[in-house]
Amino acid sequence: MTRKNGGDSGAQWYSGLERIFRLALMITVAVVPLTFSRWTHSSFLLPKETVSCMMAILLAVIWAIRLTLYPVFSEKGSATAQSFFSSPVDLPAICILVYLSISLPFSSSPYLCAGSLARLALFLVMFRGTMAHLNSVSWTRRIMTVAVVVVALTSIVGTLEAFDIRFLKWSESAGRLGIISTYGNPNYVAGTMIAVLPAAISLTVLAIREGNVLLSGLMGLSSMSIGLLVFLTQTRGSWLGFICASMLSVGLLLEGRGSGRALKRGITGIVAALLLTSLFLGLAFDVLPGRDRILQMATERLSSLTGKSQGGILNLKRIFTSDNFLQRALVWHGTIQMVADHPILGVGLGAFKYQYLVYQGKITSQERYSRFARLTGRANQTHNEYLQIWAETGTVGVFLFGWLGFVFFRVALERCRLFEDREAYHLHAGALASVFGVSIHALVSFPFHLASTSTIFVIFAGIACRRPTEGEIVDKDQKFSDSGCEVPTTSQRYGALLLAVLGLIALWLAVKPLMASYYSKTGMEYLMAATDVLNRGKTEPERAKGMELLEKSMQAYEMALKWDPSDGQLMAGLGAAQARAGKVREALASYEKGRSNFDSREMYNDIGNIYIDLSLTEKESDGKPSRKYVSLAESNYREAIFRDVNFDVAWSNLGNVLLRSGKFAEAAVAFSKALDIRGNSAAPPLLMNMGIASMRSGNLTAAAEVFARAHAAGGGFSAASSAAEMCASRGLSAEALKWADQAVGAGGLESNQKARLFHRLGTELGQAGSLEGAIAFLNMAIKADPTFVNSYIDIGVALGKAERMDEAVEALKKSLEVAPDHPSAHCNLAMAYLRRAAVYAKSNEMAEVTRLNLQARIHLNKCLSVDPRGYHSRSASQFLQRVDAYLERAGFMDQVRSRGEESLLKTMFPE
Repeated sequence: MTRKNGGDSGAQWYSGLERIFRLALMITVAVVPLTFSRWTHSSFLLPKETVSCMMAILLAVIWAIRLTLYPVFSEKGSATAQSFFSSPVDLPAICILVYLSISLPFSSSPYLCAGSLARLALFLVMFRGTMAHLNSVSWTRRIMTVAVVVVALTSIVGTLEAFDIRFLKWSESAGRLGIISTYGNPNYVAGTMIAVLPAAISLTVLAIREGNVLLSGLMGLSSMSIGLLVFLTQTRGSWLGFICASMLSVGLLLEGRGSGRALKRGITGIVAALLLTSLFLGLAFDVLPGRDRILQMATERLSSLTGKSQGGILNLKRIFTSDNFLQRALVWHGTIQMVADHPILGVGLGAFKYQYLVYQGKITSQERYSRFARLTGRANQTHNEYLQIWAETGTVGVFLFGWLGFVFFRVALERCRLFEDREAYHLHAGALASVFGVSIHALVSFPFHLASTSTIFVIFAGIACRRPTEGEIVDKDQKFSDSGCEVPTTSQRYGALLLAVLGLIALWLAVKPLMASYYSKTGMEYLMAATDVLNRGKTEPERAKGMELLEKSMQAYEMALKWDPSDGQLMAGLGAAQARAGKVREALASYEKGRSNFDSREMYNDIGNIYIDLSLTEKESDGKPSRKYVSLAESNYREAIFRDVNFDVAWSNLGNVLLRSGKFAEAAVAFSKALDIRGNSAAPPLLMNMGIASMRSGNLTAAAEVFARAHAAGGGFSAASSAAEMCASRGLSAEALKWADQAVGAGGLESNQKARLFHRLGTELGQAGSLEGAIAFLNMAIKADPTFVNSYIDIGVALGKAERMDEAVEALKKSLEVAPDHPSAHCNLAMAYLRRAAVYAKSNEMAEVTRLNLQARIHLNKCLSVDPRGYHSRSASQFLQRVDAYLERAGFMDQVRSRGEESLLKTMFPE
């Protein structure tokens, strides 16, 4: 039933869908590389990750409509048959989708894995749709040319960034890491460059063979620009991919009919252009900014591959011991353990990043892998796409994906040999070489997870696997390896309907995470803005503005959760906003929900912070922080560290908890870990906490050194005063004086603050046995604030210990002039009188001894009357009993009574 039900207008409309699909493909390869990745920290328009999914959805819808209408409007014997299961790649692709759908309930997070499955289905549809619709050489060349030119434009931006010529405000990093273009990372840049470079070279050779000077110049410049940036990014995995792709490309072009002389002419032109470019760069290199850095980077990167000084062309020892390789080896090891734990079905498509941190913690906690501890961090991908496919989809999944890859390359190579048309052959060979280069690069990177790379890869794969038309094949009598049925069968009609239904389901599953991503980004922007306002807000209107932004952030996250209710990362974002708004209970509930399918070090650290807040609001009966919540906070900080032993924030927070719990030695170790990770960038508060922990654990030498570092880092008064106290506690009065001068020199201290500082240092020196230093500091305290009574008391005690009793008594008398009812002053003055009495007793001057005992008794009695139950009352009572016993033995009571001075006795002894 061809055309008789649809009419000419319907057939034209059906044919128009094919042109729309081709136009959409061209827009896709143009827009996706030009939009900015979310890793560029730019909010300009939609990120390329979102744009890529949106275009895939559009292409899937168009192809689904054409599949549904195929039985009505297709022409009998059409070479561009759109029927279902008409290509050898369809069966493995459908098997993959069916298998992943069946395994969803067994994955670690079915809902999240369903979103990843939907995105995979969309890209498979885009691949199959490209095969079906690009049956025109002109359209194929247009799409490949647009892809090359657009990527070449972005490569120019990256090349300028390599030489510190920047006009994009979000490109801030220097050196190799500054080459981000629109992709956000030099490795992502290289991944996209490799996806188009072989195709660009093939298009250049084709233009040279055709004698098209303008097009050959454009393609040649594009190839050189892209190739130069691949070198500047210093990504050795991309170099490997390009070498392998070039070998395949040259082999295919040499195999093509009539290619010998023309190919040599094309390659000669490319080599000449490269030499001219090298000559230009050599002449202009002296005027380019950043040239020395580029030379150093290139030398270091190339030296990691070559090492003749070590006895070989390849310096394998240096490669396999570099931090870059060891970090990837750590990820690969964790992935292999993940495969061992889930060998059949895997952890679920897209679930690797939610499971990896646990395996990383298990590895680094083992002694034999301790060398990997400094290389830990979050890893969203494995840096080996095939290993990640194995971990996520299991052995069954890796077999099905391997089947698809085998069928693809077999069909692509078969069809490449069918092309008689020179232009079609070059396009097919270039696309296939690009796909092969990306596939090789996937051994050490993750190009299939990058928006630009995966989009171009899928479209070029469709081009490489497309079926030639009758005018393009070598032998008109030769049959296609997958010729379509002349008359649609029942299975094809129902297959089209089934695919349309699956397409709608995939569309819905893909739209949901896109909407969730939009609201999540909005919530994060509000949260960051609120944090900024609250951190610098000092007035009530500013704080109100911050709370308003937090409310908007929570609303945005709640909307995101309506679209994707099982996304643990969204729950964690909502929890962060709630915690910042002071809703700690709600935040804790959100984090607990998110923890079921989201795992990150930051989440555990935030949960620990919430428990600390709860410990301060719900205290024990003795007024101390809740031990239960402090213990929970400690365990969560340890969970964060288990996932990344280089997470300095968690180490610092753990140290604070241990310090509060009285575990001073453990706290010092935790702060030491945080300091080792931060290095020279350690902030004074962290150094101060380290010093306090060291001091309280008894390591005074380490404490003094850390306080000195805190002062050098800008700690000001707190650091200098703490360093002075450490020196004083060790009896180093000269060093303590030096740090005291530094503390006072920090400025902003009032006289009473200076007095208290000098007083603390004096008492520390006195306890350390440095009496002269103590007396000097206490005199400085009295000079700074003559009304501070404790200075007089403690200098009196120090003078007494130094056997300078007369001065001690005078100092204590002055303390009573400042504070007449101070119990400590009375008690210590009484002790001073008694010590003087002991001196007179040795010379048998008993009258003076009795007088001093009577003076001591007056002050002891005053101490008891002022503070009968205070700190000094017990000592005062004991000494009072001794004084009375002495006076009784000396007969003082009897003498007073014999002289009839009963009134004097009652005055002196009121009790």
